[in-house]
Amino acid sequence: MKKILASVLSATMLLALAGCSTGSGSKNGQTIAVKLPSVSPLSGGQSTLGTAIANGVKLAIADKSEELKKLGVELKEFPQDDQAEPTQGTTIANRLISDKEVFAVIGTLNSGVAKTIAPVLMPEHVAMVSPANTGVSLTESGYTNYNRIVARDDFQGPAAARATKETLKAKSVYVLHDKTEYGQGLAGEYAKEAKKIGLDVKGEEGLNPKDTDFSALLTKVLQTSPDAIFYGGIYDTASLLFKQATDKGYKGAYLGGDGLDSKDIVDKSGEAANQVYYTSVADNFYGSAEGKKFFDKYKAKFNSNPDTYALYGYDAALVAIEGIAKWVKANPGKTPTRADIEKAIRETKDVKGMTGTISFDAKGDNPNAKVYLFQIKNKTYPGVSVAGYSK
Repeated sequence: MKKILASVLSATMLLALAGCSTGSGSKNGQTIAVKLPSVSPLSGGQSTLGTAIANGVKLAIADKSEELKKLGVELKEFPQDDQAEPTQGTTIANRLISDKEVFAVIGTLNSGVAKTIAPVLMPEHVAMVSPANTGVSLTESGYTNYNRIVARDDFQGPAAARATKETLKAKSVYVLHDKTEYGQGLAGEYAKEAKKIGLDVKGEEGLNPKDTDFSALLTKVLQTSPDAIFYGGIYDTASLLFKQATDKGYKGAYLGGDGLDSKDIVDKSGEAANQVYYTSVADNFYGSAEGKKFFDKYKAKFNSNPDTYALYGYDAALVAIEGIAKWVKANPGKTPTRADIEKAIRETKDVKGMTGTISFDAKGDNPNAKVYLFQIKNKTYPGVSVAGYSK
């Protein structure tokens, strides 16, 4: 049945894409419709980040539409709400592979969701470009269709551990995580490096991110008097956890990864915000001329200030669009298959994005990915960059 479906899809795509050309527009005046879905949580507790990703993709499509139209390609927005749930991700993936206009997907936010989507899309050669996933296994599992623009947990976690010792001058830390693919993976890499460099890891523990009262856990954590608390997880739970710890009198630092990189970490954590440090990748955005242009364009279109993940979404879409354009330019008069676009995206090199230069290695990782440490000051988002780390 799958082979029959694949054959039908292939034939349909060839008909839909017939007439693809370069420079002078589409053959016989035809316009090829290409949907570029974003897959991220647009509802629920993580919707701030998910919406930022979707909006970034929309901006990239708006910026590149005219260029692609000259090649005979019409780019379409197609945002999908995965609700940060792996099962919902699988449902979306199965829907997308049956849509002849989908060649690539921008997503996901959560590594756990990506782990369910990538293997569904791979047999159909639908490419993925993730703006956010850091789970190590995603580029170690042989997914030929999967790529990401951000640093992996085994780079981000150790960088955060080094920052804890070198920048914060902390001597001890308690490590917590939300038991997800992302949170537990990041916390594990952090703890491993922390021990290696001589930090006193007072404890390692998982929590339920759906809980709202962390009193018992925090009593246990604070009894160990750690200089810092590291949390592997997302801003929604982190802000509540940090606020409750500060309300209990904790004066040390809170740390986390890019899952904390949202204005909600400030809006929802109260006075605890000024104790927060987080790692992220978009240092060159803040204060730059290009950054201001992006900021103004985003605000004009969406009537809100961008979270950093809007840049991630934008850059991930930019790479996918570049891959599509590159193939069409190199193959005048020919019709691409999904496998053609999958290969073209993986082979795309040196794309100048808002977060830096993006290329993919043989596994789909970006060798140029960097990590920066940000500190929240005066309860203002984004934080101030205080350290940077390269591979």
